[in-house]
Amino acid sequence: MTPTSAMTPATQPEPTSHRSSPTAVMPGRTSELVTDILGEPWVARTIPVTDSPAAPGADHAVLVHQREAVPPPSPEGRPGAPRHERAVLYLHGRNDYFFQTWLADAFLDAGYEFYALDLRACGRAGVGYWSPHDVRDLRVHDEEIAEALRIIRQEHGHSTVVLNGHSTGGLQAVIWAGDHPGSVEAVTLNSPWLQLNSSGLVRSYGSAFIDLLSRRDPDRIIDNPAEIRHSSRPRLLPPRGTPKAGRQVLRRRPTPPSPSRWTPIPGRSKWTSTPAPCTAAGAASGTGTCR
Repeated sequence: MTPTSAMTPATQPEPTSHRSSPTAVMPGRTSELVTDILGEPWVARTIPVTDSPAAPGADHAVLVHQREAVPPPSPEGRPGAPRHERAVLYLHGRNDYFFQTWLADAFLDAGYEFYALDLRACGRAGVGYWSPHDVRDLRVHDEEIAEALRIIRQEHGHSTVVLNGHSTGGLQAVIWAGDHPGSVEAVTLNSPWLQLNSSGLVRSYGSAFIDLLSRRDPDRIIDNPAEIRHSSRPRLLPPRGTPKAGRQVLRRRPTPPSPSRWTPIPGRSKWTSTPAPCTAAGAASGTGTCR
């Protein structure tokens, strides 16, 4: 996760649309396909979305797939059959986007067409956005998920669709499947983030407190007390395979705007880490939004 500097509502910049960003390389609008940042055969298609207070100014999501996923027209001019009858729609995690082509290759080899959705304000759709990945209600993504599934089923002709989610994308997939039963044939989760990684006390009373705080001060930075206590105690062993003479501490040192990184601390013989802080609204929405 990538921490950025905290902003209060008073200093928060006005949300801007990606369309006005001079540095954003925009995929095509509606059904237009452009070569993706991954290069051919990967292509990107923009999905326009309705502006929402949950992600103000975020106006599109991006659907990524291989160019061959688009069925060629039949001799009669009607849409042809897809190269794979089954398809998978991949939902990325927090501070993430689709780049794992090896994952796509595994699904393609198994007979599934692969689609990935960079959600509004995230990844490809977060280029130039004033606060990437900062959403205040995960259900704001329902619009682009529904449109991506429509494209996959109706335009590309897939009869079976599996929703695949990683990390908070797993939480997103579970929420979608629970709210829209029967919309996909299966849900597969890879290391899903389904609840606070903390004690039962923090998950119950702490969650209620965070919910209240997020309504009064949504940009306030909060920490997980259990993670702080855990990170203050050095781990007993370094990663497996580390030579005894070369063991050293790794400590997370956030250096905005660069991603948090693990930095070796000379002269120490154990390993530790420090979690990145989150905003109250991000924790309440389930995104764990780092600022």
